[in-house]
Amino acid sequence: MNGKTLHDSLDEEFQVFMDLISHDILNINQAVLSSIELMTESSKADERHAKRAVSQIRISTQIFESMKVLCLTRKTGKTPSELVDLNETAKRAISDAANMFPDRQVKIELEESEEVAVVAGGMIVHEALTNALMGMIQLDPSEQASLKVRISRDEVHGVNHWIVRLNDENVAVPPTLLFESISEVSTDARTRMGRMAGLIMSRVMAERLGGAFEMKPTAKGSEFSVRFVGAEVA
Repeated sequence: MNGKTLHDSLDEEFQVFMDLISHDILNINQAVLSSIELMTESSKADERHAKRAVSQIRISTQIFESMKVLCLTRKTGKTPSELVDLNETAKRAISDAANMFPDRQVKIELEESEEVAVVAGGMIVHEALTNALMGMIQLDPSEQASLKVRISRDEVHGVNHWIVRLNDENVAVPPTLLFESISEVSTDARTRMGRMAGLIMSRVMAERLGGAFEMKPTAKGSEFSVRFVGAEVA
């Protein structure tokens, strides 16, 4: 043992997490200011820059709302345990994520589970999925972001799990996200992890619920998976 308590480790991880998120917020604010400056200096209004500013504000709002949820669970030491239908929650998250990008064309196809998919976690389940989708769309450089989402059941050591798989042919797995623990991320690396807030928050939220956030390259693009522990349905 190195003398650190569990509480110390959690505090250290939370400080690194907050530092990572703050870098994204600063970048977003700069993007909004740049769009406003271009619009005010132009002889006529530019709808594209206006929509870009709206998108950045919606992304920033999502980050803040998710941070409020995480801060509340950290303060109370309690995680929401309400049961949610994963198919319905995924549909709502897809709609919310797509609406964050009025400046882009976003197409998201959902393949629901044919079985009833129920997990515990209340609002955190929705936030985890929305943030994952938001983060993946941000990393997609194409004019039209096209994602496929599939919900399926898996079993891990005899325990029922539900996995939401997100596939995008235009996104590569960011090397900066390949860390075992968030506390391992160096100060230098934090400054280079732009547009990662959504994916990082999705990972933190999934792990908070006892699940996992996994990434892997595919034949075309990459697959990000958000794993939740299944709940018993009476």
